[in-house]
Amino acid sequence: MNILINSLKSLFSLLRLLHTYSFYEDGVLNSEYASSNLHSYRLVVVKFREMLVKTWCLVYLIYREVIEPGPGSEAGEFELPVKPKILLGNLLRDVHDDLGVRHYCKLSGRDFLKLVQSEYLRINSRDFDEELSQCLHCRYQINVGV
Repeated sequence: MNILINSLKSLFSLLRLLHTYSFYEDGVLNSEYASSNLHSYRLVVVKFREMLVKTWCLVYLIYREVIEPGPGSEAGEFELPVKPKILLGNLLRDVHDDLGVRHYCKLSGRDFLKLVQSEYLRINSRDFDEELSQCLHCRYQINVGV
């Protein structure tokens, strides 16, 4: 359990750095900063975006292992105010909102959207029907009414 928590701390530090780039990119869009036109810069931009998406996927998977009690796990030692499935669903919704604003959720082979869809189906709660329909819209361009 300590290894998982230390891994989460390290990944959150990495996410802080990667999100700093996102804020810089927003500044470029708002004409606060000048962007580089070098080819190598554009390659780095793509890698930063993909790293951000993959890091969020990894953070979610580790977080799920920490808070969901499994057979033989120590996750039962935490007192959670709500059910773990609700926490996980809310985390997916918030991350999708953050990545979706910049259209990053579709990057990296749509790995994040695949994760979101499978997790919402695994959670199987009516509370997240709208989020699941948004995921289907982002992944397949299907408009589903709730």
